[in-house]
Amino acid sequence: MHKKVTIYDIAKEAGVSPATVSRALSRPGLVSSVTIANVRSVAERLGYDTPKRIRQLDDSAAATISTQRTGLVAVVAPDIANPFQSTCIKVVQNVMASHGYTVIVSDTMENMLAHKLLSNVWMQQIDGAVLIAPRTGEAELHKIADTMPLTIINRSVPGIDQVLSDTRNAVRQAVLSLQVAGVSTITYLAGPSSSWSDSNRHNLIVHEAKHLGMSVTHIQATQPTMESGFKAIGKFLRHPTDALFAFNDIMAIGFMAAAQGNGMHIPADVKVVGFDDIPMSAFTNPTLSTIHLPVEQNAHNAAQLLLHRIRRSNMGGAQTVTEQAMFIERGSIHATKAMSTSTLTSASDSATGTLHSHETKQAYSCISCAGISLSMS
Repeated sequence: MHKKVTIYDIAKEAGVSPATVSRALSRPGLVSSVTIANVRSVAERLGYDTPKRIRQLDDSAAATISTQRTGLVAVVAPDIANPFQSTCIKVVQNVMASHGYTVIVSDTMENMLAHKLLSNVWMQQIDGAVLIAPRTGEAELHKIADTMPLTIINRSVPGIDQVLSDTRNAVRQAVLSLQVAGVSTITYLAGPSSSWSDSNRHNLIVHEAKHLGMSVTHIQATQPTMESGFKAIGKFLRHPTDALFAFNDIMAIGFMAAAQGNGMHIPADVKVVGFDDIPMSAFTNPTLSTIHLPVEQNAHNAAQLLLHRIRRSNMGGAQTVTEQAMFIERGSIHATKAMSTSTLTSASDSATGTLHSHETKQAYSCISCAGISLSMS
């Protein structure tokens, strides 16, 4: 007598988990089309006892599959307090809500792998997930993508839907602006070593600086936070350079506070550039030069990709949507670029409407906590 084939046999042969096999056979709307095809093929080859049911779960059963969805979508981020990530979350929530989905937000706190979080039992009920700048390895990300529709923001992983910002031209313009301002040496204040964006940004800065005959040194921070940027001043002062290029704006702002606290003048003593163009960067004194990332458009694109993947599991190969980043030069490179609050308010009025006084005070309060002065006159 032949041994009865189980989902564990199928899982071992297909190279996936038993839970993935179960979903592929009973709830295919939550599994990628590639995984479904693989599991079905292995199941039939091994003689699984429900081949007829498996064959019936093809594209013609899409209406039935859709009824098995829960209407829940997860958004997972390393640090939801980060303005870049919180903006992504808000946009994804708005887009998904407009299509009847409820969003579950989870913060991995920079030290919990996304695949462990998404393997929790309660997360198995979601219809899909958006991961913002995940620190998880590629193999684990592919395991997640095998079990549910998945879109990634700010991380390049072959074979998975992703939304990216092309920062090459923006970094080139930033480094050139630094050279024009008299800079020949740059310190890169790094983010998490597990961050794809960190290595990408560092490599671009080194490449562009080398092309212009400039040198780049490296300071490794512990976390991509304002506190880490503040604490980096000690290492910087031991080997000072003409400019500092930070992994993100938050770290750059923390560094500026520490530099000013040590009697340095920006940009006279050191020029500073960040990444992200968070709202706070336009309120520091001097205002922070930065690489503007189209965060809202990226988040919108990610939500749309996920919706398409949830609704059409057979939509084909992985999609990549790329938006262009832009360099914004402000007072942290050239003093003449410094912008007073009144000028900023005027610019904001013409572009997006009146900047209310309580919003200005709130920004002032946030930056004052970091020790950075503001032009409030």
